[in-house]
Amino acid sequence: MFVASGGGFTVPADYTFDWFVTSSDFTGTVELQDNTTIGSLYMAGGNIAMVGSPGSGNDLNITVTLNFTGGTLNSSSTLGTVHLTGANGFGATANLNPQSGAITIGSTISLEGLGTATTGAGMSIFLGNYTIKNGADFNVGDYCDMQVGFTPFLPIPATSKVGFETVAVPNGGKPYTGFLIAKNGFCTFVHSFEGKVRVVDKGAMTVKTGAVVKLTDPVDPAGVAQSVLVDKTGTLNLENNSTLSVVNLIYVAGTFNTVYVADVANQTVLIIGELFVDKVGSVIIADAAPANKFNRLTVTGNITLDGTLKMHVDGAGAGKDFVDTSKIFLVQANHKFDVTYKNSAVAPAVGTTWEVITADLGVSAPPIPDDLMHYNTTLDLDKEIVTVTYK
Repeated sequence: MFVASGGGFTVPADYTFDWFVTSSDFTGTVELQDNTTIGSLYMAGGNIAMVGSPGSGNDLNITVTLNFTGGTLNSSSTLGTVHLTGANGFGATANLNPQSGAITIGSTISLEGLGTATTGAGMSIFLGNYTIKNGADFNVGDYCDMQVGFTPFLPIPATSKVGFETVAVPNGGKPYTGFLIAKNGFCTFVHSFEGKVRVVDKGAMTVKTGAVVKLTDPVDPAGVAQSVLVDKTGTLNLENNSTLSVVNLIYVAGTFNTVYVADVANQTVLIIGELFVDKVGSVIIADAAPANKFNRLTVTGNITLDGTLKMHVDGAGAGKDFVDTSKIFLVQANHKFDVTYKNSAVAPAVGTTWEVITADLGVSAPPIPDDLMHYNTTLDLDKEIVTVTYK
């Protein structure tokens, strides 16, 4: 156990503390050599500098809890890693909650847990301002969970958000610093956020009702202009009345769901930017909505569909899920429309038609081929409309 409230000092390599505290009036620097382990770290001020060997031992292992409210976690210029693991059958937990201005993070924070569904690590990132340096990332590993924009208090001011300000990496450092990376874990945006996100492998990212997530970085690790990458079996969930704003495009090679939320007046999901659905990707409109409820996806940029678009229509009326863009709806060779009816015990009358997509600047490849139902396009003034007709 240790409490830091005075000047700085150095911790030797491979040292272990049951718990470690830096007080809010601490202004010094604690230097950590390679492979420090702390059960519970309570950091309210000062600096922790991780000065171990980069890439091999510049690690801080936290086995119980991290409570970070002030100061700089890794003030050195060398990237380190903070591993949130666990102990005694429980995954570690963390709260990042800047209580006086901003806090600074210079090490990748890796949620790891103990590797099972009941021992994943968990982190809550509270509303506030965060400075990210040294090319640090946030990795959400297997069975782990990150809540972004968490607050225990309501109501929340409309201007409140979590803001990640990335400090440039010198000497041509990686362009995707400051990403939240959901590898096999779950990242939930409870309230508004500004930063960068990648959802890879089995990871999941969720934007909750009322949240506005603004992703500011235009370049992914491969140098491609993608603000969000949903890869492999990754999942992106946008609840009704949420907004996802990107500099360039959202690239979906996994699954993108719009999510119905009961008792929300605005049943629209808004994407500011472009949406590209890869041939192995899927967009599913409110699959779990009640029989008489339908959802809308609005995209301000182009929509390119080379994968699957799943929608629902009202078998007993005019209701339907709806997709609209103020730009072009680009239909590619591998596209598939999966349209099913609900809210009716019997099939709709043959010839019943629903308007399901509008594109202000046109649909790129009319006529759209037959799929499960018959698809055709009709031109209405300056808008190209995709209709679906039951056979």
